Amino acid sequence: MKAIWSIVSILAVANLLALLGFAGWLGSTGRLSRERIQAVREVLQQSPDADSGSSSGDGADQPTDSLRGAGGSDADGPPLAAEDRLQIRIEQTEADRMRMERLRREAEELKATLARERADLERERATFEAERDAFEKVRARAQSEQSSEQFKIAVGVLEGVKAPEARQMLQQYIDSQREDQVVAYLVAMDERARNKIIREFVKDDPKVAGDLLERIRIRGLGTAAGGTPAQ
Repeated sequence: MKAIWSIVSILAVANLLALLGFAGWLGSTGRLSRERIQAVREVLQQSPDADSGSSSGDGADQPTDSLRGAGGSDADGPPLAAEDRLQIRIEQTEADRMRMERLRREAEELKATLARERADLERERATFEAERDAFEKVRARAQSEQSSEQFKIAVGVLEGVKAPEARQMLQQYIDSQREDQVVAYLVAMDERARNKIIREFVKDDPKVAGDLLERIRIRGLGTAAGGTPAQ
């Protein structure tokens, strides 16, 4: 009996040593770890009812996952609480409101800018029309004066005197700021007499002579546009 017990003890010790050696080999090669041991224990502890419940629970967890994907939590993070989701919604709403407010202000500023530019254009147009009307009135008056008998007599007098004297007579009109009258006389004069008078102006004041020439040029353009040639 003792012999049988000794044999059984030796075999048990040998098996235990073999198991310990095998376990040591698994641990040294990385095939056996604490996590795997825990997983094996959980599998061995599960009952058939737990397996069926877990299989049915997989389908039940799907709505939760969908809720997480819908905004309950990040893909890799824990689910967000209701207060956190509400706070996120509030912040998004506030950001949208601020963006809409900024767009509204920009639109208002653009409308104001366009309104100012339009008002400036209207003022410039009104100024241009007023200047054009004033020019047309001056031109019409000059044409009327040129066609009058008294105007022709005055032109004849200026052509009959010497150029220095005619220049002095016209200077009086310039001093009284009636340059348009001087230009009307010069335009109506004979070309030779006009050139002599212009040379007298050049001698005394080239700036005045240049201004008269420019006015004569403009008067000629205006007369041509009106259809009546300058005399």
